[in-house]
Amino acid sequence: PMHASRCSPSEPPALLRAMPRVSAVVYDLSGGLAAQMSQGLLGMMVSEIPHTNIEVFGRVYFFGGGIQSMASSREFAAAFGAVPVSRTIDMGETSRTREEFEAFLSSIRPRYTPETYNLLSHNCNTCASEMTRFLVNRDLPEDIINLPERVFSTPMGQMLRPMFEQIQSQLNGGGAGMDPFSGAQGMGLPMGIPG
Repeated sequence: PMHASRCSPSEPPALLRAMPRVSAVVYDLSGGLAAQMSQGLLGMMVSEIPHTNIEVFGRVYFFGGGIQSMASSREFAAAFGAVPVSRTIDMGETSRTREEFEAFLSSIRPRYTPETYNLLSHNCNTCASEMTRFLVNRDLPEDIINLPERVFSTPMGQMLRPMFEQIQSQLNGGGAGMDPFSGAQGMGLPMGIPG
């Protein structure tokens, strides 16, 4: 007679294991000011200045002074102040394991350092999008990823872009960077630019 193979009680068969959910938690670095002031300043509505964390495997992952991980959103809020959550995006389920994800983060860590941070093109949102692409084969929504280009496509944005690039260049040259989460309290960011 055929005998069904038995799994250990602590390890359900792969098909029965729940796949971990992946969430993108978006914080508004402007504290609501972007939504109130962007139309008048930029001629377009910017609902938030996003900083995106990824929640998966019971932890929070983000780019801030390098790729970091914390036990919870509560721990993140305690470390970096009361930055309001703007929205949480369900990115879906991942078939990846925590070990695979940690190995992936180790492989990209050299590209995400305080020295490589760029306010306009290599920031917490681009890192979070790279994480979701690995986990669920999806990028973050375009309204988060493309915000700098949308802002700098406006007449006011075109006037401000050289100033932002100069500030970025000076800060990178001095080793300070513009990463708002590289220190305990971070620094505020100008209107319309993601962190």
